[in-house]
Amino acid sequence: NEPELVTKIVKDTFSNQPVPLPMKRIIGLDTQFGGG
Repeated sequence: NEPELVTKIVKDTFSNQPVPLPMKRIIGLDTQFGGG
């Protein structure tokens, strides 16, 4: 599934580098990575 692949790539990218909290909240990664 293309969207899932894109999401996985985005998650992998952001998990390997610091991301501003607002950006995480916009993308919705803060909860999935246990950041909030």
